[in-house]
Amino acid sequence: ILREETLRSDLTPIKPLVEGKPAYWTWLIRLAERDAAMRALKASGVQCSKLHFPNHTYSGFGEAGAKLPGTEVLAREMLAIPCGWWIDPTDIPQLATAIRDAARAAQ
Repeated sequence: ILREETLRSDLTPIKPLVEGKPAYWTWLIRLAERDAAMRALKASGVQCSKLHFPNHTYSGFGEAGAKLPGTEVLAREMLAIPCGWWIDPTDIPQLATAIRDAARAAQ
């Protein structure tokens, strides 16, 4: 499993709620230059995605949808990195390096 100490200081893990019981299959991090980092990760063979999209932006909510600036910032910066039982522990150093390199390239 990836841990915070494997990341650069400019990557912020999104922590679960205290009372939450997460089912880890992706690890959510925030990165200001998310899209550039995502392209770099995919180019290095690491699958990643935006994963979640704010519901208030869908047309079903009409033009009078709520203004949710915090949600919009998170939606721009959130990146889902693979984690979980299917990742071989021997691949973690390479994955951590790819994440750090992608963040550096995105700056």
